[in-house]
Amino acid sequence: MYRSWPEPVVDGKTDLFFAERMLLSNLLATGSAAENLTLLDRIVDYTPTAMALDRNDENFRLIVDTTLSENSRSVEIEQAYGKYLEGNNDTSRKLFKVYAIP
Repeated sequence: MYRSWPEPVVDGKTDLFFAERMLLSNLLATGSAAENLTLLDRIVDYTPTAMALDRNDENFRLIVDTTLSENSRSVEIEQAYGKYLEGNNDTSRKLFKVYAIP
């Protein structure tokens, strides 16, 4: 789906890219295109992130889902996000609520 996603953005062939905020954030942090790109604080889509897991391992999948959901409802997730990722703001706090599976 995103095999060549950075090129149209970096080359100026597209004006906007909705999705994969972490990919764009990483591109800005590590790529040479930082002077031409801006990552807005506004979140347009609250699509949960995805993670690949082996098939037919429902026990492991349940452990991962449960752990991520519990962490998304905890204070520790905000602390870790602030320390290791982008820092906390109203948008990230909304995302933690969306990502927490009831």
